[in-house]
Amino acid sequence: MRSFARLLPHGDLIKPPYTLFEVQQGQRKSQRTVGGSGV
Repeated sequence: MRSFARLLPHGDLIKPPYTLFEVQQGQRKSQRTVGGSGV
């Protein structure tokens, strides 16, 4: 389910709101990894 929402950016529209929150968190994690200060 999570991977599906990730593949479809507009998934939050057809999926529940909780998915949108998870997608936002995933984006933040990606940015953190890009920053170089992973966990």
